[in-house]
Amino acid sequence: MSEEIVQELQGFSGAKIYIVKNNSNLMVRKIGSIDRNHTQLEYLYNKGYLVPKIIFKNDQLLEMEYIPGIGISQYLLINSAENLLQFLISTFNNFKKNSIPKNYEDVFSNNLSEIDCSLLPFTKEELFNRLPKHLYQSDYHGDFTFENLIYSNTGNFYMIDVSAGPYNSYIFDIAKLRQDLEGHWFLRNTEVKIPGQLKYINDELMKIFPEAFDNYLYILMLLRIYRNCKSGTLEHKFITKEIYKIWKL
Repeated sequence: MSEEIVQELQGFSGAKIYIVKNNSNLMVRKIGSIDRNHTQLEYLYNKGYLVPKIIFKNDQLLEMEYIPGIGISQYLLINSAENLLQFLISTFNNFKKNSIPKNYEDVFSNNLSEIDCSLLPFTKEELFNRLPKHLYQSDYHGDFTFENLIYSNTGNFYMIDVSAGPYNSYIFDIAKLRQDLEGHWFLRNTEVKIPGQLKYINDELMKIFPEAFDNYLYILMLLRIYRNCKSGTLEHKFITKEIYKIWKL
């Protein structure tokens, strides 16, 4: 059996991710902490969401179907935003079905305890006090960003790199997506300029899901990247600047 590593993918989870060619077939292989990925991937796949199919898994390795296609930055350069917007609305509405009320105080407290806020414009207590505590638990992606969406060669949007975790609500998924829609995080390493497309999507989502557009929830989602960024890097400066901007609003 012939196997070749085609590409190593970058991320902030600490796991190793590769595109692997096995004979003539491509697949994605993730090595490291994968429990949170495969449980959520199986759940969403079995419910009919467009996510990659699991090929193989064990305690430290997850192999998934490779979805050929293009990223969202490239998609929006050559297409209008409308089809992407309709996919997002449909997905979040499906996530929202069968939502149940939940108090997230313990989730916020536990996660903020792991954040160093010494270089930020607020203390942990100040941010905690401003966060809305009573939200809705629902189906969710867990790390809903444009970097985790693919427009496939078959003309469908697929969600990749799903992740089980404490932010188990469509509300957090939308708050997380704001880092791309408003902060343009997914464009940080490109020359792509599509502000009109992104503002249109953001404005339409805000009309339909206003509960997800709390600025303190957005800051909380930005802190998920901040905690894994090395000080002084482009990513660290990018996220810090966005946090300062939102806190002042």
